[in-house]
Amino acid sequence: MADGDISRNLKRLLYERDMSVKQFSRASGINHASVYDYLNGRHEPNCPMLRRIRATLGCTWDELLGD
Repeated sequence: MADGDISRNLKRLLYERDMSVKQFSRASGINHASVYDYLNGRHEPNCPMLRRIRATLGCTWDELLGD
């Protein structure tokens, strides 16, 4: 996985689902500051967070982690 893939893919998935960071944060239970860190590439989510992101967005692993 290349640097920025998760950030770029998460931005795309939120856009495709017309979901704001606030809506996503509430739905996933992930703190909005952490979501912003993921979106801006400051941090990458750990495995439990990736599972939450995937479940909330209803996406495949490839959509979330792929390039």
